[in-house]
Amino acid sequence: MISRKYNLVASLAIAFAAIAITLPFMIHREISSLSNVSGSTVSHLLIAGSSSALTAESEQIDFMQHEQQAQYVIGSKNDDVVLIPCTSGKGLPTLVNATQFWENGCKIGKRKSVRFFHIGKGGGGTVEFILGDYRVSFHRNHPGPNFDSKLLEGPTTTLLINIRDPVDRFVSAFNWRSLLHCGHRDKRKKFFIGKTKHVLHPSLQPNEVCFGDQDEEKLLLHDEMKYDPNVLAEALCEDSPGYDSASTKVKLIQHANLALTDWFDFLINPQD
Repeated sequence: MISRKYNLVASLAIAFAAIAITLPFMIHREISSLSNVSGSTVSHLLIAGSSSALTAESEQIDFMQHEQQAQYVIGSKNDDVVLIPCTSGKGLPTLVNATQFWENGCKIGKRKSVRFFHIGKGGGGTVEFILGDYRVSFHRNHPGPNFDSKLLEGPTTTLLINIRDPVDRFVSAFNWRSLLHCGHRDKRKKFFIGKTKHVLHPSLQPNEVCFGDQDEEKLLLHDEMKYDPNVLAEALCEDSPGYDSASTKVKLIQHANLALTDWFDFLINPQD
């Protein structure tokens, strides 16, 4: 039996190799069986990845195009032969035809069996948009993992995770979090955590709202690193005299503070 750790490492190695030679965005179905991982009911690992950045997240997404593609894959509105599993509050039968699916707000309910580990700044938002357009519901963990009993004892059987080149993701996280914090002469509205009540939020409307709190992350990104991710990256080199300090400071930056091993710890060290 392959050990838990090496089974997982092999799965990720296969995924990274595939990402390097395929289209910028894809979903590998059933990359690796994790049935040999003792202590967990997860049997399939699905990986979404990118060879560089998922540019669709920074561009306007054509939702109508996604909607049309989803209808084509699931079945046209006039195709009453295809039967689709439906989760709905309208009392419809479990299996419906394509017309009923699209006209009655059905979803393909997978919240109990599918868990999405959405790793920040790795293209996870694009994955969510696409699954949403296909009307697939699932359980989501973001911005950090949640190792609950459903992962170890069921009913979760499929784990979906998005990955990205770690250097690209680090730079993206650094720049993203720098943007969300208000600058010294920032003209955006200030959002104070736990105090601001308006509906706008920096993570959703970064061009209009920014975090006004003077927390450690903001002081690190703006004042100490001067908005430059390369300053921190160089300090993270093992031969740098500031390595120990930089290793602590990077943990202040949301999304950059968690590695893949942190997300998969429940499989590597299930007893912890």
